[in-house]
Formats: sequence, structure tokens, C-alpha cells
Amino acid sequence: MSTLTRRLGVWLSKSLFCAALVAPAGAVLAAEPVSVICELGTSTRTFSPAATMTPRDIDVTTSSAFSNCLTVLGQVVLNGNVTTGPYERTGLTCSNPLATGAGEATITWNTGEFSKFDYTSVDVSVAGLTTVVTYAGTVLHGKYYGATATWTIVYTTALLNLACMNPAGVSSLGGVAQLTITRVL
Repeated sequence: MSTLTRRLGVWLSKSLFCAALVAPAGAVLAAEPVSVICELGTSTRTFSPAATMTPRDIDVTTSSAFSNCLTVLGQVVLNGNVTTGPYERTGLTCSNPLATGAGEATITWNTGEFSKFDYTSVDVSVAGLTTVVTYAGTVLHGKYYGATATWTIVYTTALLNLACMNPAGVSSLGGVAQLTITRVL
């Protein structure tokens, strides 16, 4: 075997090894069906500085904790925490503290593994009683790579309105959350 052929073989082997190292975590599991449902999580959205009736730039962080996940299909998880932010929201006021957009959320599972998904979020007022914020996207890194993640939080509008009456503004809001991870073949 010539020196050139041997060097080419070594280079090719090293290249393939390096490519395997940089492949997204969980990519080999992309074809596995997944159905994880996490119900009745607690959620907190924080504002720094507090949201008042005066528009200003505010850093917003949202997090939810789930202690009761049910894995119907796929690798079992029992609980997890989801976080996004802080993201700066320009011109945020107390009258619109649930303003939505796009970003990245990280789920940390009880197994020590994580899932990261890029999301687009929307908020919908339901009969003036609650506001539902939904973050939806595809898991791009980590556990359940390629699955669809949907994170929904329900906030009580009356509590938001009451908090807005405080001259100091709203520094945090609590809500009830649900998380689903799905992939069907």
C-alpha cells in the first residue's frame, strides 16, 4: 500500500470519527416514536425590572417545573424543568406582560439529560378570564431530537389585573403549565 493511500485512509477514518462526535446529541434516536405528557406543572414568569404601566425594556424569564410526566412511548422520564430567557422585550408594560415571540427553551430531565427546542410562541385570551401562552417547536438538541415540543401555560387574567394595580408593578406571574413531546412515524 502506498504512503499516499495509507495517509488518505487515516485522514478519512479521523474525519468520520470527528463527524460522529459533532453530530447532534440524540440524532441516532431520531426515528424512535415519542409521546411524553407532563401535566399540572407550576410556572413562573419573572420581569426585571418589574412591568409597570410605563413602557420600558424588560428582561423576561419563564420557567416551569413538572413532577408528574407520563411516558407513553420512548425513553422514560418522570419529571423535568423548562426554562427560557432572559429575553429583553422592548416597550413592555403591565397591560401586555405576556407578549410573545421566538426563542429557545431548555428542558432538563430527571435523568440528567436535556432537550433544547427553538420555539414560536403565541398568547390567546380566553373569554377575558385566562390567557394561554403556547410555545411550540422542534427539539434540535439533546434527548428526543427531532420531536415536537409544545409547552403551554395558563395565567389567570384577574390576578394579572390585580397585580397591575400595584404602583411597584409586576415582578412575577404564576401559572399552570403542560408540556408534551411527540413524534410519530
